[in-house]
Amino acid sequence: MRAFEVAGLGVELWPNTGGLDDCFYDKRNWPRLTAATVDMLVSMRSRNDNPNIEQWDEQIECAKLLKANIIASLQSLRVSQKGEVEDWDYISDIVRMAADNDVKLCIETGRLDAAKWLGDKFDSIWYCLDTGFISADNEHSFRQYVDALAERTAHLHLAENYGSFEHHRPLGCQCGIAQED
Repeated sequence: MRAFEVAGLGVELWPNTGGLDDCFYDKRNWPRLTAATVDMLVSMRSRNDNPNIEQWDEQIECAKLLKANIIASLQSLRVSQKGEVEDWDYISDIVRMAADNDVKLCIETGRLDAAKWLGDKFDSIWYCLDTGFISADNEHSFRQYVDALAERTAHLHLAENYGSFEHHRPLGCQCGIAQED
């Protein structure tokens, strides 16, 4: 059994709020973000507004400044839940930029096959294990996710749901995650 290092609880920043298009990761916001996160463990949710390479570069630079990891959905990397890649150059550039800046790019749990395939393709990819997503997956068990992704898991999103990906409830709500999981 492998021992895991626990870094502690932290804050996850989101790129924007409530329908606003303005991205908090824009360079003009860096002084405020830096001041607001002093001595905090920080992770950043990736932009999901179809960011271009320049916007990804700015997001990665912001993560480097904040010593943050980036939690990326498959969608933000233009990868379908089935593992279909829209643009290989695009995703390769993003993965390379993150690695070059010592920023961990963590794929938030999507379909197990797609997440694992992406990690197999790129050695520098890490994972964010989302218990809510896993519990809503009818194809793979909780244990299959853990066994496949644990070695490269850098973040946990602990949530329950009622069988739908849209629900996010605190652990213990007895929404459907088995006690042993």
